[in-house]
Amino acid sequence: MSKHETITGYKFNILNEVVAEKDLFEDQTHAQVSENLFNLIQSSNKGVTIGLEGNWGSGKSTVINLLKDQLIEDKNQKAKFFMFDAWAHDGDPLRRIFLESLIKEMDPDGQDDYLLEIEKEITGRKKTVSVESKKSASQFGKLLSFVALTIPLGTALLGKVNYEIFKLPWSNDAGSIYWLFFLGLFFLFISIYFYRILVFYRGRG
Repeated sequence: MSKHETITGYKFNILNEVVAEKDLFEDQTHAQVSENLFNLIQSSNKGVTIGLEGNWGSGKSTVINLLKDQLIEDKNQKAKFFMFDAWAHDGDPLRRIFLESLIKEMDPDGQDDYLLEIEKEITGRKKTVSVESKKSASQFGKLLSFVALTIPLGTALLGKVNYEIFKLPWSNDAGSIYWLFFLGLFFLFISIYFYRILVFYRGRG
């Protein structure tokens, strides 16, 4: 046959890659694997992780389809079936896409407020802002605290002075300096000085 001649009389069928919904093999291998997985899930009281391994075309998707039908038809409804195709979302943020798909499967009508809040958080539509504040005294507060301390201190010291024997330093019969009196007087003058500063700050505010 030369290269210019055409091939005729042949019929070709295109084989599409479609997941089988029934196990057509005689020994029902896929159905048995699906049945074992179903029984394992039903007998587990806690969540379990099951890995299904096999070469391309070995029937993993068929087993999953058979298991899905069993879980959906189960009257006890112990497990909910949710299928997520990671290959279809290659390049997407997998964790976010997975959680979004799972929430839509669990609450298709968007009626669950708790799930809606979670969806807003993972999609970035809800932002949580943390504000950290530190307590510190202002300049005005520090001055006020100082005045509140010195006034009673000066008053208490002056109250301890025995004025019957007290003599001013410049008196002729004055003895040693009466430190108790002058310390009390010092604290009172300091209080008055800072009080004037407080009045000044209040006036500016």
